[in-house]
Amino acid sequence: MRFLNEVEKQFDLTRMVGSGTFGEVYEAYDRLNDRRVAIKRLLPFQTMDAHKKEANFISSLHGKSNIVQRVQSPPLAPNGIIIVEEQQALIFEYFEHDSPSDYVKDLTIKEITHYMKNLFVAMRSVHALGIIHRDVKLNNFLYDRRNKKYLLVDFGLAEKKMQKTALGISTGQTPSPGRRTTSGSMSKYFPATKSNGYILPSENLAQQIAKRRRLGVRRTNASETVRNSGVKLKRLPVNRGGTRGYRAPEVLMGSHHQTTAVDVWSAGVILLTLLCRQTHCFQWFRHDNDNLAVMEIYGYARCVSLEVSALV
Repeated sequence: MRFLNEVEKQFDLTRMVGSGTFGEVYEAYDRLNDRRVAIKRLLPFQTMDAHKKEANFISSLHGKSNIVQRVQSPPLAPNGIIIVEEQQALIFEYFEHDSPSDYVKDLTIKEITHYMKNLFVAMRSVHALGIIHRDVKLNNFLYDRRNKKYLLVDFGLAEKKMQKTALGISTGQTPSPGRRTTSGSMSKYFPATKSNGYILPSENLAQQIAKRRRLGVRRTNASETVRNSGVKLKRLPVNRGGTRGYRAPEVLMGSHHQTTAVDVWSAGVILLTLLCRQTHCFQWFRHDNDNLAVMEIYGYARCVSLEVSALV
């Protein structure tokens, strides 16, 4: 209650414009600085320094195209951060935008191309600093259709890219400039074949997984191999953060080696969503499990025609 009282001394809270696992976002009017802002209130269960990581990532991207910016709002938030007792909030520029449900069903191919180009412009800046956004999705890439403006928001799940050591164990070190960020091509698992005018990816991966289950083969990682040889290693936590339907296979399968490629996968889901004119493309499928939904797309992918695939 005290937090709200302090905020309302300077801001008029207009409406809630978004909410998630870790916070709520409000449109507000800053009376003392005469401007509209967006206030992201972090939910109380987070640690008291939870705002620092997101604020630091956004500060490092200051001035980059299509990236949200923190704004100074003195006297309550001279550095764009509000802390009242155990409550934390960040102040951002307010960006007028359309709801995905208002545009996803009628975007032209030209508009989709422009949308994806601007998304990749934002992602390029983020990835160049070794940052994984981890929650790229329609609702986090704001779109002002009338003025053709875009903004990548919500760095609450963002983290520094992990680097693989010689043992294949991921560390939190930032890789050296120019180092490849992808973990290898997936084409050997998904060689596409053409049939009846559609792209039908191979079912090799599904067959391999089924074979492993029949034979009772369990996948092991480098840390298990070293531990079994008598060397004790601390098990590293696996980041499974993200939004259902947008998470990459390496996130779903709990890989310790996750790179900026997880954001590229999410961008691909957005492209599929726009081309198929569905706000949640994975809702087409009968599986509640993301892994099974991904395998169904790779195994059957009936909605992607040759004409559409040529646009990718």
